[in-house]
Amino acid sequence: MENKEFTPEKSLQIISEAIMKSRRDFEKSAGTPLIIWGSAVVLTALIVWFLWSKTGNPAWNYLWFAMTAIVGPIMLILNKKCTNKSEGIISQTLGQIWNSFGGIAIAIAIIGSLLIPIDITMVIVIILGYAAALTGLVLRNWVITIGGFVMAILAPVAVTYLVGSNVMLLMVGAALITLLIPGIILNITNRKR
Repeated sequence: MENKEFTPEKSLQIISEAIMKSRRDFEKSAGTPLIIWGSAVVLTALIVWFLWSKTGNPAWNYLWFAMTAIVGPIMLILNKKCTNKSEGIISQTLGQIWNSFGGIAIAIAIIGSLLIPIDITMVIVIILGYAAALTGLVLRNWVITIGGFVMAILAPVAVTYLVGSNVMLLMVGAALITLLIPGIILNITNRKR
């Protein structure tokens, strides 16, 4: 067997090509989870907004835990059944970003509802925007990146104008801008390839 010596330039080219392939492979299957989570968040936010505004009771926010308990296992099942899922460095990195977001969001919701009064929606929208911005940067997708940054920056401003049940409208906007629309864009882009 012949021992081939790689130059630093050739090694960097091989690494760059592997990362680009990992990015393309991930983008093929990334849109659907964003659409599913985005749809679930929009639907839940609208239900919470409606019920909270009609009853005046913010306890309807506990429906977020129900949404997570329903959609989380569905996503695990769909992920196991997925035949074209990516296992590259991009997929692993983005999986870590979104798993971290989920864990932090759940922890904030628990802390905010049981221990310390904080504006849970604002904090979750900020970290959702941050997770989306990181996703866009990793994928080199400016639409996702800008949408994420816009939501993270806009959240504190928006909650000064959205009071009570209307804060759910911020969550609807955040889900549309950081999850649903990027998921649709990724799916459309990958169908054209």
